Amino acid sequence: MTAFIIWVIRYMRSHTGDFTIKVLAISLLSLDMMGGMFDALLYYSVSGGGFFGSILAFNIAMLFMSIALVYIFLTGIKTRITILSKNRALGMALVLVWNEVSMALFLRILAYYTNGLSSTLQIPDFFGLSITNFIFLAPMIAEMLFFIFTFTGNGLDRRILLAILLMQIADPALLGSSGPITPLLIVYSVLMLLAIYIIFSYVYRNRSSIGQHGRNLVSWFIFIVVISAVGLAEPIFVTRPFGISWLIFAISMVLSMFFYFLVVLGWFTDGNIKSNEVSSTATL
Repeated sequence: MTAFIIWVIRYMRSHTGDFTIKVLAISLLSLDMMGGMFDALLYYSVSGGGFFGSILAFNIAMLFMSIALVYIFLTGIKTRITILSKNRALGMALVLVWNEVSMALFLRILAYYTNGLSSTLQIPDFFGLSITNFIFLAPMIAEMLFFIFTFTGNGLDRRILLAILLMQIADPALLGSSGPITPLLIVYSVLMLLAIYIIFSYVYRNRSSIGQHGRNLVSWFIFIVVISAVGLAEPIFVTRPFGISWLIFAISMVLSMFFYFLVVLGWFTDGNIKSNEVSSTATL
């Protein structure tokens, strides 16, 4: 799936200036089919299977595909897509994050749970355990590394991607409650400070040329840092269950990946990606 997501992102980026309905359909349907499959399998595993569980799982997958098909159909009728708009880049980033989270949740229940989720409290605990686990972290780091080496953005964009990677690579809750939390927490804190230094030293050196694009990137980065810091402090006050004690940090990881997708898809770019689409009755 990691290789597939990398391919989809590269495909969308290569068609930034000619983002036709064909490009939208291939990208959205591919991601929607995969995300819907993971959610359907997740529900089937949680429900314990059976006839009705199988029917509902099938309908979950079909629901997401139906929504995507209707959206593509209406888009093809109402607009002539010429570029990857800011609104569409935002939507595709959300779909990409949904795929990543769905995969992590499904693999977590497949690897560690045999009886599903038996209580309401287990749901946020399950989410926290899934996102802070290496199941979510490994694909995330692989994708970040790939685009750090291949990304063609300016200096600040590349440093933002590197800073996000540094802040996630030493996840303190990586190995669960049985893992070395304190050493990883120290390493994470050091890497967070290093990430902050990388960004703000660059901003200071180039303060006279940092435009709105750079200010938006830095504002989002500060927001991610604040949420991550709150997530690191949460286990001091909420000691168990383990997944809930790291829930805010898990949310910060999801937000970091969302931010990363926005940067890679050019949502912060003022040049090629525009916020408006060209309305047209022309045949696509």
